[in-house]
Amino acid sequence: MAIRNSIRRLIVCGSFAALAGIAAAQPTGVIGYDLIEIPPLEGDLSSSVGALDNFGRVLGRSSNAPSTPFVWINGRQEIIPPPPGYRLVLANDIGSGGVIVGRAAELENSRIHAFAWTADGGIHRLDLIPGATSNDALAVDDQPWPDCVIG
Repeated sequence: MAIRNSIRRLIVCGSFAALAGIAAAQPTGVIGYDLIEIPPLEGDLSSSVGALDNFGRVLGRSSNAPSTPFVWINGRQEIIPPPPGYRLVLANDIGSGGVIVGRAAELENSRIHAFAWTADGGIHRLDLIPGATSNDALAVDDQPWPDCVIG
């Protein structure tokens, strides 16, 4: 009977790397390593990893100027676009439910607003608390749609 141990996966983006434990069935005492390179998007010079969820989805950024956030799922990079009327998206965290949170700047006045994004639902701006002029989403819980966003 196989015992569930951690496989360690090394994700390499340009000169940056993140090490994460991913559960998988392995013989007792065996730890394996997969080296996975995530290149920059076409035309960009570098990429970096910011977060990793329990299902192997990687939240990253490809940079030239400005940087472009993406999520890497099963060998494919999907760009996280800004909401209409916004620019300079920064993705901060990914929950195990696949929800990505971060911030984007308005085109008109550069105010920062928090957003949540999913592959199926796209990007949604998160409401401001009364009296606030900007907000940010720094982390998200692990529910399919977040019950809690920390900002």
